[in-house]
Amino acid sequence: MWDSLKALFGMGEPDSPEVAAAKQRMEVDASDPRKRFVWCMIAISTSEKADPGHMPAFSNTAIREWYGLSSPEELRGRIDSFLRGTGAKPAYDAFRAIFLARAGFGAGMLSDAESWEATFQAARKCKQAYPSWNHYGTDYIDAHVAYRRDSGDAEEALQRYRRNHLENMRVIAGKVWPKTPYETPV
Repeated sequence: MWDSLKALFGMGEPDSPEVAAAKQRMEVDASDPRKRFVWCMIAISTSEKADPGHMPAFSNTAIREWYGLSSPEELRGRIDSFLRGTGAKPAYDAFRAIFLARAGFGAGMLSDAESWEATFQAARKCKQAYPSWNHYGTDYIDAHVAYRRDSGDAEEALQRYRRNHLENMRVIAGKVWPKTPYETPV
């Protein structure tokens, strides 16, 4: 399974040293099916190449620059807002809570245990909202495209995002998700 996941995250491009190190750490974590389930949720994004919790430079950029967060308290508040729901589809809120929780660990703002507990909480909420990986993936894609539309992206770019995400979902639905059933207890 992890060869498929590695291929997916690498998308055929050579890994940066940070991504390669993250993938090695993921191999160690892979014995926990709950962590594999979380990684399957992250895999829906076409930009994630590995667990952000194991990529400190990437995580610091994401937390501080993309999300504008500067303290653990701000980070916890943002994760909590996604766990409560923002009005986006549950799949998108769950993805963002998981991403921030793992990036929070990678950036040194959350403990590993705190990070994983937040991801498991998001995964459980998502499992309550959707009956399958495909339902999760479809709603994530719809919400991501809606977010990009609200951000002002042109229709051509939106269609490109949708095509890329649908292709990514086709790959992970065939190679990654079947190895970690949606029924996996989280």
